Amino acid sequence: MAYLVDRAADERAQRRIVTHTLNELRMEAMHIALLGDSILDNRAHTKGEPDVVTHLRRLLANADATLCAIDGSTTSDLNAQVANVPSEATHLVVSIGGNDALMNSDLLATPVSSTRQALALFGERISQFELRYRAAIEAVLALDRKTAICTIYNGNLDPPGAHLARIALMMFNDVILRCAFQ
Repeated sequence: MAYLVDRAADERAQRRIVTHTLNELRMEAMHIALLGDSILDNRAHTKGEPDVVTHLRRLLANADATLCAIDGSTTSDLNAQVANVPSEATHLVVSIGGNDALMNSDLLATPVSSTRQALALFGERISQFELRYRAAIEAVLALDRKTAICTIYNGNLDPPGAHLARIALMMFNDVILRCAFQ
């Protein structure tokens, strides 16, 4: 069975949804707090161009935004950021876990004698990540604010190892998605 997809119509519909959502957000008085790592605290990486919080403030003229995120943070660092969320914050955006994944990149070069052994190594590390991630997100959710949780992006990796790194990253993103939907 084949399905025809009108990509142009789909893209137009997506733009309408985004525009509609942005318009709704512009009308609602809100204060957004950004928590996480360099995905949100990216001023050091923008070469003088606007960073995420600056873009957000420009897009949502009636909103305020507070940058609690800190470049280099891991899930273990999120509690300190949660403590800095302003009481007037109505919405939270969390993007954390990329540095945790990077700290486990040694797995990609670990010699193993079987697929079973490789999966067991990844399983152990992913379980540890899940415990830390869940604890971090529970602290965020305890604030009882509207919260958006972001997955880890596919970075600009060197071609020889990029494919394997993206496969490994899927396991970290699986944890994030399961936490978000539970």
